[in-house]
Amino acid sequence: MTVYHSPNCHHCGLTEDLEHLLLQCTEAQNFWLQIQHLITKLTDNTITLNDTTKLFGYLRKKDDTLDKSTTNLLNWILTLARVALHKSAATFRLHGQNVAAYTLFSIMVKSHLTQQFKISKLKHTTYLFPYTWGLKDAIVQVNNDVSIQYIKNTD
Repeated sequence: MTVYHSPNCHHCGLTEDLEHLLLQCTEAQNFWLQIQHLITKLTDNTITLNDTTKLFGYLRKKDDTLDKSTTNLLNWILTLARVALHKSAATFRLHGQNVAAYTLFSIMVKSHLTQQFKISKLKHTTYLFPYTWGLKDAIVQVNNDVSIQYIKNTD
């Protein structure tokens, strides 16, 4: 069936379970460091990712300094990050192709934001796009309500 026949991680050789895939593997840890750069920019260095946040997302507290739109964008990024890690492992197990999680993450971000920007243009609401998706230019920057530019990771 062309399914990877070993229960071991193809990156490090340790037993691959969900916790290993998302948190413990050195590849996952390097990936989360790249995601932390985005989170640092988005949250003005107020959020450091821990295992609970990586797995379940960010939960706002009563006296939270992050506004709701920043929290929403943060959780969207974390969700895409978890999906990218899973897709990376599944692509290897099913197709024998080693695709980096950050590559998949970038593709998903660009695809979604390109579509959202097109919708904003059709609705003549591009002026709102930076307040929803371009917060602090963490992942995308809007150029004169006409085009968007994706921010490259500074890793």
